Amino acid sequence: MKRVLRKLALLACVLAPLPAHAQPVGLAPSPFVQYSQYPTGSTPITCNGTGTTAATTCTLAAAANKFTFLCGAYISADATAATAASGSIVGVIGGTMPFRQSVAAVAAGTAFTALPIGSVCIQGAAVNTAIVITSAAAGTGGNTLMGGWGYLQ
Repeated sequence: MKRVLRKLALLACVLAPLPAHAQPVGLAPSPFVQYSQYPTGSTPITCNGTGTTAATTCTLAAAANKFTFLCGAYISADATAATAASGSIVGVIGGTMPFRQSVAAVAAGTAFTALPIGSVCIQGAAVNTAIVITSAAAGTGGNTLMGGWGYLQ
């Protein structure tokens, strides 16, 4: 009798369904599970700008009763002559953030400037405050493309 009960118990274990959270050994997790890098309840936003010889701007818009956060930005620029100058980020907590930007000579290709924000986005200075990224002036024969991204919360 004990032998029969053991066999029935073993059979029940083998045939029992796996719990919902269990995954059979050897199968990789689904590559289609997506996670957002933005906080729950936030609204992702972007900006872009194009320009020629003068400084170019890209504005992450403000919204009523929300903070604007800057998570990243880039600038690509070229002109007749190579140069390096300062750009700025205005509207962030702690005051204006200057940065150095290169402008490549057209003959050499385009200079790319990535603004390394890091893994934590930068909060706007106050509720309902836009964040404005301003490039350096490219100069004669200049072409500038820029963009930024962040969120409202």
